[in-house]
Amino acid sequence: MILDYREPGKFPYVLKPNILELPDCATTIECHFVKMFFKSKFDWSLYNYASDFIRILDHSLRRNYLDIEGIWKELKTTKPEGVHRTNWDIENQYQYSRPTEFVRITFDSNRTRSYPTSEEFITQIGSTGRLYVNKAVELIDLDTDDEIYVQMLDEIHSDFNIYEKIANKEREARELAVIRKRYSLSEEETAERLWKLLLRREADTIGVDQLYTAIQSYLQANGTDLVSKTTFTDHWLNTNSATLIPREKRMFRLLCQYLQLPSTYFTIMLRLKNAAIQNSRQASKQMNRLLSDLINAGCFDTTTPETHERLRQMKDELSHNHRLHEFGFYEDTLVEDLNALIDLLRPNIKLDRVKEVELISYDKKEKSSA
Repeated sequence: MILDYREPGKFPYVLKPNILELPDCATTIECHFVKMFFKSKFDWSLYNYASDFIRILDHSLRRNYLDIEGIWKELKTTKPEGVHRTNWDIENQYQYSRPTEFVRITFDSNRTRSYPTSEEFITQIGSTGRLYVNKAVELIDLDTDDEIYVQMLDEIHSDFNIYEKIANKEREARELAVIRKRYSLSEEETAERLWKLLLRREADTIGVDQLYTAIQSYLQANGTDLVSKTTFTDHWLNTNSATLIPREKRMFRLLCQYLQLPSTYFTIMLRLKNAAIQNSRQASKQMNRLLSDLINAGCFDTTTPETHERLRQMKDELSHNHRLHEFGFYEDTLVEDLNALIDLLRPNIKLDRVKEVELISYDKKEKSSA
């Protein structure tokens, strides 16, 4: 009987092999999934998959031919009832332990290392100085007689907390000072406690029950649900709670609106949360997606002097494809912030020459090489 099981979760995170893909064995296995444990998670997984799929397809060009808004409205009619309580920060840290294939790379120094087929690499062909991002499995199919140089994408930002490095601390301090003054809060109060202090203050004024009901009504009117009364009391009203922000970012955005906190505070808190969970799978992939787009656009090339202008041209596209506020970037200084990020990371690019790339199956049999 299966009492705990992780669904594939939000696209594109897929766990393999999962319990339905176990290898053949002599003993027959029957898996009984109890509805009370899995039905809600399964329904939310389907809903989130469809939501992400539509978001990926959403583009200004497609909107000329497809009723994207109508598709979104249709999806909302399938939204499961109740609150989705899956903690994706924990779920996305799950690492499957039996990949079916991996890529073995032999470097110029005869050092050999194996990687998952989906591992991302900064790649340079020959001495052009032009950089791209390729998955490990794509290195096998590179059709070139020139030398190939690579480096894991993670390596250029994994040795330090990048969310702290790229933060505009001076601007954050100014924004927080304005908020503290507006709500007559002590200058010593930290950003993490501000929203809880305001909730606690209102709870002391109108009562916990009435505040809970008021916030619940506000959230429901905007299409989401409030946490349980216990969580609300123990974590939201507890200024010493370790909870940085509510688990669902949309819920926190609405809560900030309810408390009349400016959008800049929401941005600051998301940046602090990402700084706290930098090593999680979700945070790492979020950063790598942004860096991949910047690298593939030529922003990291040593032969590209007009990086600032290129970023200015890409600004709208990057804002559409990435949740840049979660990195602590501000709309009015986005180009400058991205330029600072590139200047910070470019010196960390140290490529190694590749001698051989092999695709190896799980049973160690070589399938192909380059």
